[in-house]
Amino acid sequence: SGSSIALDANDNIYITGSTKSDDFPTQAAIQPNRAGVNQDVDLFVSKISADGSSLVYSTYLGGTRNESARRIAVDDAGNAFVAGTTISTDFPTTAGAYQETYIGGARACLSGLSTPIDCTDMFVTKFVPDGSSLAYSTYLGGDKDDNGKGIAINEAGEVYVVGESYSTVFPGVPPRTELGYYIVLAKLNASGSDLLYAVGIDSQVANAGHGIALDNAGDVYITGAQNVPEELYVAKISEGGVPPLPTPTNTALPPTPTNTPVPPTPTSTAVPPTPTNTAVPPTPTSTPDTSQNEIHVQAQSVTRQQWLRRYYRGVDTILIADQNNQPVAGVTVTVNYTGPNKGQASGVTGSDGTVTLYTNWKRNPNGSWCFEILDAVKDGYNYNPGANVITLQCE
Repeated sequence: SGSSIALDANDNIYITGSTKSDDFPTQAAIQPNRAGVNQDVDLFVSKISADGSSLVYSTYLGGTRNESARRIAVDDAGNAFVAGTTISTDFPTTAGAYQETYIGGARACLSGLSTPIDCTDMFVTKFVPDGSSLAYSTYLGGDKDDNGKGIAINEAGEVYVVGESYSTVFPGVPPRTELGYYIVLAKLNASGSDLLYAVGIDSQVANAGHGIALDNAGDVYITGAQNVPEELYVAKISEGGVPPLPTPTNTALPPTPTNTPVPPTPTSTAVPPTPTNTAVPPTPTSTPDTSQNEIHVQAQSVTRQQWLRRYYRGVDTILIADQNNQPVAGVTVTVNYTGPNKGQASGVTGSDGTVTLYTNWKRNPNGSWCFEILDAVKDGYNYNPGANVITLQCE
């Protein structure tokens, strides 16, 4: 099965994908035979002449377990770069590569089956133009599943890989305490010997990075799925690995400084009239107001949502109301959930006073999810759990 295609400057064709065949066509191959044991899959990389009449080179690449090639890219010199995923502990790597050995945990990842399975690592492999050798080949991953989905090269030959990770210790990303898939962007130097930076980005539930492109300034654009399966995203990351969400607002901020924070400073000269601010402390008359403005949980409904055929998550919809039972917007609600998986989730109520919170996705879950309200916070309001119509709700 072919998964990606690219052209070089002379319109030669490069394809990559996965195969179980023992008679896949090879030519000038650095690995002429499939290494996968039994029905385990190897990847292949093939270069076809521009007129499609012949194979320039074609080779298997893989270890004794499964490999999956996701994307191929070619630079101006005809070097081919492949990114993907492997579970093999003996995937071909090169001396001096950034990560020569497999790190993904053995029997450390869940599959929805009764026993854990081995975890995946990303890989990044560079072929020389005639396919006669590997310029470099490296694993890239942490203690859990890591999947490479997209690849791009800049003019200096540095490589950018995007994908998703479940690892708590992915290289270059601050350690994580909560489990869940998050988007990963990593940049390797031109020789594949060093990680220049890595960025991890996530939202409340599952995340994935799939596509990547670079502009002339070296900024990175990625796309994929966030809050899987609901939302498509496109993000721009400035060269150097500044995460996407801050970047857009940062690009908005430079114009704001040209607003010369000096005008705000004059208003801070209004701080001398802040003696009237000293009158504000006496506004503990707003404290009585706060005690009168109470919020509570008016309603709570728990269901589950299905994705594909086997993945499910719990869904908790909560209505927050005031002491007059009117919906209140802008309340940050935090819940604790238990059941097929455990964790916390939080969100902010909309104009109708409701917020919908989710568990992480679970494959073939057993049992029911239960959600317990932990807190509801909004400036000017006191949360009164004693007034809750409901605090704990199960499916």
